[in-house]
Amino acid sequence: NILETINKSAFKLLASQSLEKLCVTIVEEAKKLVGAEHGSIYLLEKHKLEKIYTSSHILKKTKVKKKGYTEQTFRTRKITILRGIEMENVDPEVKSLKIKSVVLIPLSYKTESIGVLTLYSLKEEYFTSKQLYILKLFSSMACLAIVKTKLHEETKKAVEVRDRFIAL
Repeated sequence: NILETINKSAFKLLASQSLEKLCVTIVEEAKKLVGAEHGSIYLLEKHKLEKIYTSSHILKKTKVKKKGYTEQTFRTRKITILRGIEMENVDPEVKSLKIKSVVLIPLSYKTESIGVLTLYSLKEEYFTSKQLYILKLFSSMACLAIVKTKLHEETKKAVEVRDRFIAL
């Protein structure tokens, strides 16, 4: 059952101890859920989208462009699917991996964009409506895990500051 599979993936998100490890888990689980070959995750850090993790060393070289697909997905909070002719406008690094289809999933919490999850496939016309449904469900759980992890890290820092202050 696909819901059980998504649920198992979501439970793995809860086990991550840091934001970096969580981002690795999010990308790797999303890849497994839809059979994608590569994936990346971008989060808003200090008013700028930053790549936190990518599964391909070649994709580490890519940058977020102001008017690029990642930025557009982040701003509009709408899924972007790239295939066919649209693939001509992607980074040379993406082309070098022989990527034929890309899906960019916005990561939002309440009314706020927090990032973008990008998955890459070597097959043309790869991402189906069923796979998009799966990714929507999974990404909502991933967003909750990201927010929870960020809040946990902030709380930990605040407690450390408080403890240092008390120790004075």
